[in-house]
Amino acid sequence: MKFRFIITSSINTPEREITYVSQIKNSISVMKDLPFEVYLVENNGMRETVFDELEGLTLVYTGTNSIRSFERKGMKEFHDLFLLADTYDFDDEDIIIKLTGLYTLSDATFLKSVVELESQYDAFIKWYDVIHEKYVYDDCCLGLYAIRYKYLNKFNYIEMLQHPSMEHVFAKYVREEVPANRIMEATHLGLLRENNKQLV
Repeated sequence: MKFRFIITSSINTPEREITYVSQIKNSISVMKDLPFEVYLVENNGMRETVFDELEGLTLVYTGTNSIRSFERKGMKEFHDLFLLADTYDFDDEDIIIKLTGLYTLSDATFLKSVVELESQYDAFIKWYDVIHEKYVYDDCCLGLYAIRYKYLNKFNYIEMLQHPSMEHVFAKYVREEVPANRIMEATHLGLLRENNKQLV
């Protein structure tokens, strides 16, 4: 079993590239002492970017952003997760931790709980409506979560096309597929959203 920490990104402006690098460096510094294999996936194709200079991670470029049928960012992220899994032979028992690259970690509390409680839980989710900033049973924060690959691998992200909320589709899947006693309901992610504006 491995902890696979995946940072997703999509550079489409020079300003965004600078923001990504700053946020990702912050996050890496927060989790530097944790036993993670860290991957950074960028979905606008192979080319030179400032990501090439980052250390302590495996950098992967994909062309997912050009796939027009993936109308939603969440679909592109899940597609890239599965590309990584195929490329690096993820095991069913691996814990996949996904961080949206434009967010940054303020602390490692959530991540440490994933490491310490890995044998007790298969999913670590914050049930939360990010827009309205409140707990919702079948909604979740997709900016940061952890789930065992044997469950992630069965998720049909194409269903996101049929629903206005990608978060709801994923939350509903986790609620239905992962035994309730194997889900840790996170209350604090230590996650600062874009531009460090809101703590989740």
